Amino acid sequence: MIAALLLFTLQVPQIKIDDPVDEPLRTSVQKFVEEGVSRNVEFFGKPYPKAFKVEVVPSRAAFDKIFKERWGVEHTESWAVAAGVADGLYLLSPRVWKTEATEHDPNDPGHIQRIVAHELTHVYHGQLNPSKDFDGMDDLAWLIEGVATYVSGQMDHEHKGQDVEAIKNGKAPKELVKAWTGQYRYAISGSIVQYVDMHYGREKLTKILTLTKQSDIMEELQTTEEILLNDWKSSVSP
Repeated sequence: MIAALLLFTLQVPQIKIDDPVDEPLRTSVQKFVEEGVSRNVEFFGKPYPKAFKVEVVPSRAAFDKIFKERWGVEHTESWAVAAGVADGLYLLSPRVWKTEATEHDPNDPGHIQRIVAHELTHVYHGQLNPSKDFDGMDDLAWLIEGVATYVSGQMDHEHKGQDVEAIKNGKAPKELVKAWTGQYRYAISGSIVQYVDMHYGREKLTKILTLTKQSDIMEELQTTEEILLNDWKSSVSP
């Protein structure tokens, strides 16, 4: 038990606060990170393969600077408040969400916790995947965002029932590349990944997180996009 607790402690990094004004957030963010790490380790049954960092960024301008330096992105969307890749998690300070972000409630601890857990799933996925930051994997956005939405618990909260709603409204995708589009993108992608987990098993889901091509994933699952999407749709439809 002591060894297990020590291992878990080593996986949870100390939070880096970029601006002292956000120091009051340290305790709550640390708690969210611990909960997110615990959730992912329990889900996947194994610890994070490598150490990583967690950084609280004080402003949208500073957040954009990170994206420009790392990925060549000039400006982030207003709804983007966090980013996770193999080596770490960047969190736009909830202190500025009301003025520098949209679609997020800084006064809802559960909402913030699930965002952190979502990004920590990206960290875990990135550490399994040879790309590390999912560069060139746009066709697999359904898997990248879907597994994070599913593992974080957002399917039971922010996106609860939206997969059923999407199908009822004729928004079910006919190609996996279309799953990550439109207003239901999180719900549809999360729901597809949930189906893969339930139908093919946790081991198979974890295996496909190491792949970078749609064709290799279909080969691993021994199915086709059409069959997968039809079976998923049937499993969700009331």
